[in-house]
Amino acid sequence: MKDVARLAGVSHGTVSNVINGSKSVSSDKIRRVEQAMAQLGYKPNALARNLKTNRTGRIEVVLPDISNPAYAKIFEEIDRHATEKGYKAYLRVCGDVPSRECEILENALMMGTDGVILLTCQPTNTEFFNRLIDGGLPIVFIHRKVTGYRMNNADLNVRARVAATIGEQIAAGFHRIAIVTGPQEYSFEMECMDAYFSAMQKARKNIDTKYVETVNCNKESAMRAAIRLMELENPPQVIFTTDRVLYEGVACALAIGAKPKLAKTKLIALDAEEWTKVKGERERTLPLPYTQMARCAFDLLVEIVTTKDKKGGRSISVHCTERYGLAAARCHDIGACRKIRVLTQDSPSSHTLKSLAVDFKRSTGIDLELKQVPYNQMLDEVLRGVPAGEYDVFTMDLPWMKELILGGYVQDLTEFYPDQQALEAMFSQDVLREHCFFDDRLYALPFSYTVQLLFYRKDLFENIKYKRLYYERFKQDLKVPETWEEYNRIAKFFTRKYNLDSETIYGTTLGAMNAVGAVCEYLPRAWAEGGAIFENSKVVIDSDACVKALTQYMESFDYASPDSPAHWWDEQVEIFARGDAAMMVMYSDHATPLEDRSISNVVGKVGFALLPGRVSVLGGWSIGVSAYSDKKSDAFEFVKWTAAESLMFPNAMLGRIVPYRAVLESSELHNLYPWYRVLPEAFSCTKRRAIPRNSKGESVSYAIMERIIGNAVHAALDQRMTPREALCDAARKLSDAIK
Repeated sequence: MKDVARLAGVSHGTVSNVINGSKSVSSDKIRRVEQAMAQLGYKPNALARNLKTNRTGRIEVVLPDISNPAYAKIFEEIDRHATEKGYKAYLRVCGDVPSRECEILENALMMGTDGVILLTCQPTNTEFFNRLIDGGLPIVFIHRKVTGYRMNNADLNVRARVAATIGEQIAAGFHRIAIVTGPQEYSFEMECMDAYFSAMQKARKNIDTKYVETVNCNKESAMRAAIRLMELENPPQVIFTTDRVLYEGVACALAIGAKPKLAKTKLIALDAEEWTKVKGERERTLPLPYTQMARCAFDLLVEIVTTKDKKGGRSISVHCTERYGLAAARCHDIGACRKIRVLTQDSPSSHTLKSLAVDFKRSTGIDLELKQVPYNQMLDEVLRGVPAGEYDVFTMDLPWMKELILGGYVQDLTEFYPDQQALEAMFSQDVLREHCFFDDRLYALPFSYTVQLLFYRKDLFENIKYKRLYYERFKQDLKVPETWEEYNRIAKFFTRKYNLDSETIYGTTLGAMNAVGAVCEYLPRAWAEGGAIFENSKVVIDSDACVKALTQYMESFDYASPDSPAHWWDEQVEIFARGDAAMMVMYSDHATPLEDRSISNVVGKVGFALLPGRVSVLGGWSIGVSAYSDKKSDAFEFVKWTAAESLMFPNAMLGRIVPYRAVLESSELHNLYPWYRVLPEAFSCTKRRAIPRNSKGESVSYAIMERIIGNAVHAALDQRMTPREALCDAARKLSDAIK
């Protein structure tokens, strides 16, 4: 630091202030210090700085091994959350050897590690653990509980799930059911065994201990156990294993040494969720929420570390419930050529559908004729083509659903899929309300789940130079905008024509293509100001709040590409992905290219937040069956296939989100698209675009409202009218529309 100070011509304290982001340093000195640091190759030593605070920012995760997919997922989840919270997670593997585990923990205490998350192989060694805790090492035990009033635990409550699964096998006619578990001193293995005995007793089945195998937690032990089971006079019909490692040992034994009568032995494994795993005909996997348990363990450890809570004795138990899913499309007898015709918007979600459509043909023998049209033609095509019988299935933007249902375009699917309880288990109430039901009847299933978010260049917002320059100019901290006024101020700051120091050409992107682009960008601003389009069936879009919002929106165009009035979402994403803009408001399903290194220059640099004002335009699409189709049964099979559980993760990875709870909570999805973590919260802050019925009680097309508002926005942008004149004109036209 002294060398940097000398080269930059500043004091040692100034260098320290720059490194720590102090607002007291001028922008000129920040530049000089940064140049000196770059010239000398100097990087601050985080460990040395933490000596002052008695915090290392270091968390150790101690696991038996990483060959078990569940354990690997546990570390991945903790590592991701640690990075977000400013910690470093370090993996330590003890090989299920108690002495090695003790050595690792002693070393963590000596090095001043902030805390440890431990999947222990010695749960009865409470005296040793108490000594470490007394020495100042916070520990959270995960998956294998350690008893004691000082011990903090996060585990899985698996009893009900295992018992239900065993019960299902008995009900299906299987009577010889074996279980292969790890050592019974581990709480998880003991719970699985207890659940097995409970299910057998409940079904009044005799428990034969020859079908019960307790082994070491490795493939070799499981393989030997499976061979013993196969050599029984009446070998098991079903073998249940408590994790993937034991399953692989059993599967290997069956593959190389099974007698012909064991060829159909069914294998069931508790496992981590792994959407890429291709399962065999005999295999069934029960995915458990290991990542949720890992998050709970991490959050508990951080709370202990930050509050210096030494009481201990807290336990978090994550319940493992059966996950429902829409069944795969049923296989039809393939006779004469059968085909259904599908209409969708041309979008990332429909491109994903097209990529996976071969699976539907393979499953059902039904051909697809898929037509994709641009958004601004989609509603007109539905209104024209569906009554003409040209389509069997079509997708609907959520604002259109009421109009299309009341107009008789959409088939009521309630009788096709009567199991509403299953739907409620799969999707949140918000999703069901907006995507599926109307007047308590099922008309559609979710096709794509998308929410408006604010995307911003995190690297720019965290840059010391920009933080200081912004503070000098506005006497405020540079932070993610919470109001649209702040948004415009920050957009101007990052627009190069107003700030020559800006790395970006534009402060924001805009996509005001008439009409939907303009409407979706204007309405969040109007709503945030307290404005509305209608109030008690009266038009109020000409209010002062709405005029103010339109004026603010017009200002934003000074900080965006000159072509923004004609841009659509694709052009916005392209500009932001190039690194030419500091902020962007975008629907989440269109933002997937931001993490594609082949086209994006901002991978790893993107931050995300709810929109300023915390209100956005409800987005998303549903898919339904045409009421005019003569192939409704086949059409429903296709609709159901689009939301099938077996394809929900491939869909998500390709960019089409079917809003299953399991998908939105997926660690893999969050790693790929980090902003999906905030979608449920953002979805709860959305508002519908809706137009009331006219004075005769008749439905009025949403397209009329969209066109009127979009034209008004463009009239103001083109300076053909003032903002007030444009909105007053829109108010008159809307009033006429609902007379």
